[in-house]
Amino acid sequence: PVRSRFPKLQLSLTEETTEHLIERLNRHEIDAAFLATPVDDEPGLQAIALFDEPFWLAAPRGHALTRCPEVTRKELSEAELLLLSDEHCLKQQTLEVCRHRKKVPLPSVPDLRASSLDTLLELVAAGIGCTLIPALATRGPWARSSRMDLRPLQVAGAHRRVVLAFRATYPRMAALTALADLVREEVPRDLVRVIEPSASGSPRRR
Repeated sequence: PVRSRFPKLQLSLTEETTEHLIERLNRHEIDAAFLATPVDDEPGLQAIALFDEPFWLAAPRGHALTRCPEVTRKELSEAELLLLSDEHCLKQQTLEVCRHRKKVPLPSVPDLRASSLDTLLELVAAGIGCTLIPALATRGPWARSSRMDLRPLQVAGAHRRVVLAFRATYPRMAALTALADLVREEVPRDLVRVIEPSASGSPRRR
């Protein structure tokens, strides 16, 4: 869809941590980046909100959590959760989902840190523990794994907001808006809550 909609677009895709992508934006090495974290505290950057992506539980096949009618914060607090390494925003997002205003204890975390989501899911499939994954990851090859079960969470606020971030001085705002519209059209709406332009608000100038 991107090529057919924007035939003259020179598209270069790279997957990096949020910190590195923000650094590359500030160094003018890239024009925009899809981030799963807000940029409100990043001077000189703005963002277009695209969608809210819920978290799902990934557990070894037959794990006790997968037999629960609902997976809530209480169940998560009693689970052994595997996490990504510190530089990944998904680690902090996972811990935040498990927090609660009544101070339900955080789940026990084995002394294991994975550097990628694929590695994390390998550990889950091996029966080492459970983890939380973004909803869109449930459409990947792991969704068909016979060694793992995926379950939606029944936890208020258990989602992350995905945005298109860019420099406030970037001159081609119309191109970014068109790209954001395309993403909203193509993302599977049965997995995420799309944020329509009227609800996302206009980027603030800094």
